[in-house]
Order: sequence, then structure tokens, then C-alpha cells
Amino acid sequence: MGGKSDGGPPLISNYSYFQNGLFPVPQAVFSLGLQPTELAVYIYLLNCAGWKTKCCYPSFKTIADAVGCSKNTVQKYVRMLEEKCLIYTERSEVVTKKHGVRNGNLIYTIRPIKDAIAHLIAQQERENACRRIQAMQAKETEEPRFVQEQFWEEKLPL
Repeated sequence: MGGKSDGGPPLISNYSYFQNGLFPVPQAVFSLGLQPTELAVYIYLLNCAGWKTKCCYPSFKTIADAVGCSKNTVQKYVRMLEEKCLIYTERSEVVTKKHGVRNGNLIYTIRPIKDAIAHLIAQQERENACRRIQAMQAKETEEPRFVQEQFWEEKLPL
């Protein structure tokens, strides 16, 4: 490993990260509002995924054992990671020795972090639009009452 000529930190290749048991986690993932166990499941899948294919296929039990939770909890957080556009899952099939077909593990594909950020921004924009519409509707329903009250107050004899 050589250093930068300007005295900055040494350059580290991707290979040396993996060689030393380290792997990169996108910084933006920490701003997506993930639950701690949800984050652990995502990081575990990142660790398992191939560098080029971004795919892996650990079982729910394997993930649960690795992050210290139940299989049901893993299933819940896998669904949430899919909803947040961080991963994509596909079903797989296994052919048994007796030539039967049964369900295999899910195949997890890590999606680009920009997909999750775009999804979060779109979701926030939808929520803000809903709040604006609700505020406008509340304002519209209040105004006619006020106008009616004002009308009746003017017409009442003193």
C-alpha cells in the first residue's frame, strides 16, 4: 500500500478491504431511518453479496443466527428492506435427489443506494403533499362556517 504523494491517507484498494475482513457500507444507509436489526440484516446481506454480482442467498435461519434474532424477525426486515428499495429478492427452486422440486432460499440482490434515497425522497414528497391537501381541506371547511356565522350575525336584529 502506497500513500498519496500529497501526504494524504494511504490509498487502499477494494481488494485490501476484503482481504482484511472489511467491506464498504454506503454512508447514506445511516440516514434512511432503518431500525437497528433492519440495519444489521442489510449489512449482513452486503457482507454476503458478491462484489460483482451484488447477489447472495443465505437462508432466513443463517441470517437470524448471524444478527441474533428470530427467523420471523428476519422475514419482517427483509420485506421492509425491499419496500425501502435497498434489496430485491427472487424465489429459487431446488431439485431434490428424487427429482422433486422444492422452494430454495431467496436470492437477495443489493440495489444501488441511490434507489433507496430516491424512494425515500419520493415518499417524503407524497407525505408532504398529503399534509398540504389536508391543511387546505381543513381550511376550506372552516371558512364557510366562518362566513355563515358572519352572515347570520349581520342579519340578526339588535
